Amino acid sequence: MRVGGLETTLQSVTSDVAGVKQDVSGVKQDVSDMRHDFGATREAINQLLQTLRPPQAPTGQASDHQPQAPTGQPNPPNGI
Repeated sequence: MRVGGLETTLQSVTSDVAGVKQDVSGVKQDVSDMRHDFGATREAINQLLQTLRPPQAPTGQASDHQPQAPTGQPNPPNGI
């Protein structure tokens, strides 16, 4: 009788462990889906923020305050 009770308990535990494994697998998939969704949301927010930023002045253009290099020949070294 004790052996029969142990076998029943073992089967119940085995069934419960299988259920937990299935639940954990589902949670892993849900977490993976959430990460993907968060990444897509982050990308959409970044694109929205870029469209809301004011246009910046193009870089690389000389302004009135920056000296420009002379266009003549370079000076010889040591004044020679």
